[in-house]
Amino acid sequence: MERADPEEVKEAMTEGVKFRYLSAPTEILGEAGKVTDIKLEIMERGKPDEKGRRKPVGTGKFETLPIDSVIAAVGQTVDWGGLDTGKLEKSAKGTALADALTYQTAEPDIFVGGDVYTGPKFAIDAIAAGKEAAIPLHRYVHPGQTLTMGRDRRVYSALNPVFIYKALT
Repeated sequence: MERADPEEVKEAMTEGVKFRYLSAPTEILGEAGKVTDIKLEIMERGKPDEKGRRKPVGTGKFETLPIDSVIAAVGQTVDWGGLDTGKLEKSAKGTALADALTYQTAEPDIFVGGDVYTGPKFAIDAIAAGKEAAIPLHRYVHPGQTLTMGRDRRVYSALNPVFIYKALT
């Protein structure tokens, strides 16, 4: 299992992220469709296994913390549930194969983004992909729309330094 990059941890702490070790979320609480609290079980390290690793085990003690949002980032594989009807194409790593511009899969009414498309990355990458996928998805559900018109294909060419030098002189 990969650990977080120390620089990213430092940046997160600078932004006010509080790390909770040996705590397992058990319930997300809220009212009127808005998250208000999270209930955590306090864990402790169990007995060492054959390799000397001590897995967390529950203590039966709980704590409830006030929160205003939740970003779920558990696991490294995609759980397709009932979405996979056999037409979805997947990479060797189990991520969805989709059009790079529209995020549409081989199953026409399934659009993907985030870790489902790229594999594990940063949360902001998943948010950006979701935003990009929302545009063609919105067009898809409105008949007569094109999924690609006006979309940025993000095809960039490197600048030739010779032309820049000539332009500046």
